[in-house]
Order: sequence, then C-alpha cells, then structure tokens
Amino acid sequence: MVTDTTAVVTGGASGIGREICRAFGEAGANVVVADLREEPFADAPSVGELFEEFEGEALYVETDVTDESSVEAMFETAEDRFGSVETLVNNAGIARFGSVTETSAEDWQAELAVNLTGIFHCCKHGIPVLEENESAAIINISSAYGIRGGIGNFGYSTTKGGVVAATKQVATEYARDGVRTNAVVPGFIDTRMFEEDTPEGTEEFAIKHTPQRRLGEASEVASTVRFLASEDASFVNGQILAVDGGFTNT
Repeated sequence: MVTDTTAVVTGGASGIGREICRAFGEAGANVVVADLREEPFADAPSVGELFEEFEGEALYVETDVTDESSVEAMFETAEDRFGSVETLVNNAGIARFGSVTETSAEDWQAELAVNLTGIFHCCKHGIPVLEENESAAIINISSAYGIRGGIGNFGYSTTKGGVVAATKQVATEYARDGVRTNAVVPGFIDTRMFEEDTPEGTEEFAIKHTPQRRLGEASEVASTVRFLASEDASFVNGQILAVDGGFTNT
C-alpha cells in the first residue's frame, strides 16, 4: 500500500496525471501536484478539491520541469511540508505532430525539453530525496509510440523511446540504494488531450488497432502506477509495463 506516503506527480493537474493523484489520494497518500497550472484543463474539480474526500493532503507547487531550479525548489518544498517523498511519477509530457521532415526545430526542442530533460531534472533532484527512505519508487510515463513508433509522431515517439531507455538506466544504477524504477506505457487513453489535440480520425484508428477494441481510461493507467509504487511491486524494477489493450502487440 501507499498509505501515509508522499508522491510527487509532475503534470498532475489534468488528464492522466490528475487520475494518478486521485489514485494515490484514495489510498491515503499525500500528493505534490507539480504542474504549471493548478486547475485542470477540463471543467472538473482540481486535485485539491478531490482531496477534500481523502485522508491525505494535496499540495500544488507551480513547477516547470524544463527549468532545473524550478524542479529543485519543488522538491525542497515537498520535503519541508511532508518530511519525505517516497514516490516520483514523471508524467509531464507534450506532443507535437509531424514526420521527421515536417518537424520544426522549435517543436523538436520543446518535446525534448519536457519529455526528456524534464525527467532528467526530476530524477537528478528527486533521487537524493527518495534515497532517504528504505524503499522508494520512480514511475516514468512513456507511450506506446515510444515502443513501436507511429506515423507523424517523430518527436513524440523519439522522446518517449528515450523515457524507456532512461528508465532502464536509472533502474540499474539506483536499485541498490532502494529506489525501484519502472515505466508505464499507455496506449490510446480517453483524455482531453486525446480528444482535442490528436489528428482527425485518430479515435477510429485507435479502436481498430487496439485488440480490446476500445480506448483506455485514465484510471486504468493510474491504478497501474499506484501498484508499481506500492510494496506489492517490491521486486519489480526496470520493467516497461504497457497499459494499451494490446496495441503494442499488433
């Protein structure tokens, strides 16, 4: 269980991140919502409002994962408030669409900055905090397109593939210090970003090519993240766990 622990969730205000925060809250954990904004994108309760029903506490800390000093300050705030952090969920990410020849330098740098440099900053400053516990966990959110690639997703696929490599590296190096590191690989998940930011026809493609013939729910990703953070997964390290209805098998 993750009761009475503290989790940092980057990009925790909306979408999958918000559901991850909810999953930890339902289990009695505290959550640091590390995001550029406090309110969700959709017309829905904020994480703080959700936590009014839970025993744990939600603390919003405005955080830009592309800015190392911002990430360092966020972890300092988390320790000051809760005393320790047992879980880091690197969820913050962005997607830009285009083949390699269509991708602008600006879009490429933006995806690198959030999807990969953000994880670098959070692991660099989070691991010393996590190591203060006897056991701790990092869960990185990759993507099915980081495993198999996709048409018109050069920057996103490449950076999410880098998340997989970073996961295996950190898992190998820091397990001896009590920090387990795994990655969750969502497939097509029914979120606001999926509805509004993906090209026309994506939903039909997703359902057709997902063996379970439906979109996933953000709560299904969140429950997997919570499992990996818990002692139930105490001997799970360096794994890349797909929550995709079988999409990466096709």
